[in-house]
Amino acid sequence: MTKGALDGVKIVDLSRMAPGPFCSMMLGDMGAEVIKVEAPPTSRIIASKIINDADTRKKAASNPLNRNKRSIVLDLKEKDGIKILHQLCEQADVFIEGFRPEVVTRLGCNYETIKEINPSIIYSSISGYGQTGPYKDLVGHDVNYISVGGALGLIGSKNGTPSIPYNLIADFAAGGMNVAYSIVCALFSRTNTGKGQKIDTAMSDGVTYLLSAISGEYFNSGLIPKPGQMTLNGGVPYYNVFECQDGKYISLGCIEPNFWKNLCSTLNLEQFTSSQHNEHEYQSIMRELEATFKTKKRDEWWDIFREAEDVAAAPVYEFNEVLDDPHMKARNMFIEAGSVDGTVVTQVGFGSKLTDTPGAVRNLGTIPGADSENILREIGYSANEIKKISIVPKPKQSPHPPIWQVVDGARSIEWAAQNGLNTIMWIPTVKALKKRFEIYRDAKSKAENRDVPLGEGISLVRDMFVAETMEEAEKMAGEHIINYMKWVCHWRGLGNHMDPGEELPETKHKLDLLNYDFLHKRNLLFGTPEYVVNKINELKSELNLQNLQVWSNFPGIDHKACMRSIKLFNDEVIPKINLDSSNIEKAS
Repeated sequence: MTKGALDGVKIVDLSRMAPGPFCSMMLGDMGAEVIKVEAPPTSRIIASKIINDADTRKKAASNPLNRNKRSIVLDLKEKDGIKILHQLCEQADVFIEGFRPEVVTRLGCNYETIKEINPSIIYSSISGYGQTGPYKDLVGHDVNYISVGGALGLIGSKNGTPSIPYNLIADFAAGGMNVAYSIVCALFSRTNTGKGQKIDTAMSDGVTYLLSAISGEYFNSGLIPKPGQMTLNGGVPYYNVFECQDGKYISLGCIEPNFWKNLCSTLNLEQFTSSQHNEHEYQSIMRELEATFKTKKRDEWWDIFREAEDVAAAPVYEFNEVLDDPHMKARNMFIEAGSVDGTVVTQVGFGSKLTDTPGAVRNLGTIPGADSENILREIGYSANEIKKISIVPKPKQSPHPPIWQVVDGARSIEWAAQNGLNTIMWIPTVKALKKRFEIYRDAKSKAENRDVPLGEGISLVRDMFVAETMEEAEKMAGEHIINYMKWVCHWRGLGNHMDPGEELPETKHKLDLLNYDFLHKRNLLFGTPEYVVNKINELKSELNLQNLQVWSNFPGIDHKACMRSIKLFNDEVIPKINLDSSNIEKAS
C-alpha cells in the first residue's frame, strides 16, 4: 500500500465526541498512526461499554470515525491508566483532547504535564468555547456554538425560526476539520523550529472564522445579514430551492448572468431574463418558478438541466440517494473499506484526492480496548506486567453484591440475564412488559440450567401519586408528569408506551398524543389508594411481579403534596398490596 502523506506521525487521541474523532480520522486516512484512548465500561460515555459480539464488532467497523485507529482502554482515574497515557505521549507527535479546560488538569494530562514528558509534542485542545474567555467552562453542543459564532442566525426562512443544519458546521467543519488543519500547520512548523506547541481550538471561534466573507461585508457596509434575505441564504430567486411535482426538491445556483439567462431559456421564462436583480419582481419570479417546477418530477428536471447549457442546478438528495448517484460513484465517495466477520463494510471515501499519497483505509474500527495488549507490548510491557496492571476497573467481584441493571431492549435484557445481573424496567405497558419479562426468564433459565419463575430478578419502576380522589391526583400531579414525560419522550418517542402491535393515529408532531389520559391507562399509579392497590395487584397477577419501586417526585410538584402522596402510599397502599412482605420496606 502507498504510504500516506502523514506516514510516521503518531497521534494519541483522547477525544470522545464527534469533532476530535473526525479530526483523527482525517489524519489517519492520510497515513498517521492513531491510538484511540477509550474510557472504561464504567464511564458515562455509552459508546465505551465493552461488548464483544458480532453486532458490536460490525457497528464499530462500520463507523468511519473509528477507522485507521487502534484502541486501548485506560481508566485515567487509576495510577496505572495515567502512567500508560504518559508513556504513550513520550513517543507521540500529537495529542488530542476534547474536554473542558479543568478536566485534563484533574486527569493529569494537561498541556504543562504532557509538555514536560515530551517537549516536542503538538498538544491540541478542542472545546466549545476554548481554553480562555468568560464562556470557557460552559457546556454546549453544535447548536450552541453556531449560535454564539453567528452561523445559526443566518440559516432559515425570512419569516421563520432558524433552521438547525445537523451538526455539520461546528462539530465537523469548525471543529474537526479546523483542528486537523491546525495540527498539520503545527507539524510543519516543528520541522523548521524543532518545537512543539499547544493548539487551542474553540468551535465557536471556528464558526465565526467560517463567516470570514460575511464579516468582511459587515465591516465594510455595516449591513447585518439576516436569514432568508441574502443572496446566498434564500433571499433571491436565482439562488434558492424549489419543490417539484413529486414533493422532492431542486436547487438553483444561477448567480452568474449567463447561468440565469440559460435557466430562463430552459424553463421558457425569457420574460425574466433581464430581471435577475430587480427586487420588485422577485415575488412574481418566485411564483412562476414555484409553479413551473411543480409540473415535473425532480429527476425529470435534473435530466433536463444536465442536458442544458450551463444551468447551475442540482437535485436535493436524501442520503440514500447520494449512494446511487453516478458522479459520487465515479468519484469513489463510497468504498468497500474491508470486512468484519465475513461481511463487507461500506464507508464514505476520501474528500481530498492526492495523486502520490492518497488516503486509504488500512484497518477498520474495533471494539474498545481490542488493541490494548499489543499497544502495551509496544511500549515495553511484558505479558506478566500486563496481567498485573489495572487499566480497566474490575467489573465483578466473586462473590459480588447484587447488581441491578436498567434495561429495555431485548439484547440488553438477554445479556443481563446471561451475566447474572438483576434488571430494572420502567415505562412499558403490562402487555409489553410481559414479553420483556419472558425474555429475561428464558435467558436466565438457559444460563443457569433451571426453570426460573417469571418475575425473578426483575424490579419494576412505576410513577406514583396517591390522593384522596382520582380527580385530585390528576389536578395535583397530572401536569407535572406530562411535562416530565415530554422531556423523556422527546428522545424516546411514544414507542415504550405502546402495546405490542398497537398503531397510533398519525399526528403532525410526534408528541401530540401525549396527555394525561394517554399515560394514565398505560403505566401510571395515579389515583386513590384503592385504585393504586388494584393496579399493583394487576402487575402481580400478570407479571408475577416480585419487586416494585415507585417514583413519586416530579419536577414542579408541590413538596407538601408529594409528601402527602408518599404517606398515603405508606399507610393505605402497602398494607393492602398482595406482594410477599419480604419484598416490602415501609417508608419511615
